[in-house]
Amino acid sequence: MVILRANNVSKTYNHSLIDKIHHEKANHVLKDIDLSVSEGESISIMGKSGCGKTTLLKILGTIDRATKGFVEYGGKNIREYDDTAISRLRRKSIGFVFQDYNLFPNLSVEENIMLPLIIDKAAYSVIRKKVLENAEFLNISGILKKYPYEISGGEKQRTAIARALVNDPQIILADEPTGNLDSAAAVSIMNYMADVNKIKKKALVIVTHDALVASYCQKVIFIKDGRIEKTVESQKDKESIRHISDIMLNL
Repeated sequence: MVILRANNVSKTYNHSLIDKIHHEKANHVLKDIDLSVSEGESISIMGKSGCGKTTLLKILGTIDRATKGFVEYGGKNIREYDDTAISRLRRKSIGFVFQDYNLFPNLSVEENIMLPLIIDKAAYSVIRKKVLENAEFLNISGILKKYPYEISGGEKQRTAIARALVNDPQIILADEPTGNLDSAAAVSIMNYMADVNKIKKKALVIVTHDALVASYCQKVIFIKDGRIEKTVESQKDKESIRHISDIMLNL
């Protein structure tokens, strides 16, 4: 079953009034993007800096809106949702993982994970159960009382993944989830992300510039100048990594 679908999505940023007077062209970041994500599917989006991949992820995650075209969740056009419904969709159906973790420094690991459930006013027994379940899954049970400044980058990202999972979303959207990590921690995080996909049965969409990270996904979509340039199937092996790297070099 298709979870989300982007239909002819384009994004344009208009320049200032002064630029318009001087006939400067608008910045067309995305151009006619069509893609879909099904249950249990894992997709990586790659491209050079400025190609529009992060903008696309924000539109898929309802953080930004398309200038033209639309995104569907569960077959329904999100343009039909009001702000309250969009917020509910974002909380209930989508989990976000960012390069810089986005943890609250004054909250413990445990409190950071439980925050989405607190916002939803879940019962404490439900909150406790889900926090412990996801902490065990991500091997961070022993650091729940620590604060972000006391833990490593890999532990911070595992905390962020646990927070993304705690509301049991259909899909996880990740923007450069290994961008702040060394190579060993990056591999560890991607192994956990693969488990999120295979064991937790969550669909994944990962924006990355790293061929190794992309190789963990079943499909790699390459963006160039705001358009989908190429889509390839992938496996986590040396041949796939080499092939993905070669395509990136030639974009």
